[in-house]
Amino acid sequence: MMQNCVLASRTRRLRARLWDLAFCWWPGLLGWLALAMGISISSDGLEDWSVWLFGLGMLASAALSLVNLFRFMSTGQSWGKKRMGVLVISSTGQRMSAGGLLWRCASPFVLSMVPLVGLITYFDSLFIFSDSRRCLHDHLASTQVVDADSYVEPGAEGTGLNPSEIGFSRFG
Repeated sequence: MMQNCVLASRTRRLRARLWDLAFCWWPGLLGWLALAMGISISSDGLEDWSVWLFGLGMLASAALSLVNLFRFMSTGQSWGKKRMGVLVISSTGQRMSAGGLLWRCASPFVLSMVPLVGLITYFDSLFIFSDSRRCLHDHLASTQVVDADSYVEPGAEGTGLNPSEIGFSRFG
């Protein structure tokens, strides 16, 4: 663990992930519900409105996911991470580049495409129970998840900047 931050708890990381999933995927779930209703109401196939609502729900979920990804790449905090007050930084304590954060998001998918090696993605999250509290994708991308309120930008010590003044805090 580094001197300029406190590692985020496992439960806060899980809750942040659940917030992200709920926020980004609720339109898709409503789309699936509309599709199911259209199938059950109609005796001769699908209702047109249910197909449209399904497509709209899938597009809305994709759009929300992309916006959340771009937000994450620019700040190191997705909506769920912001809500839970956690931040993704490099293992050296620096802020991550957008490319590094994108690799952190993409590495589980890339690994899953490699035969046999891809099986390790099923155990990715179990790595969080190590002392370093880092999932496999954190190790691959050289990142760690820290408490945003405890993070002080390297080089900002002695400047009087607290985490909320430099843009990292919960609900800010």
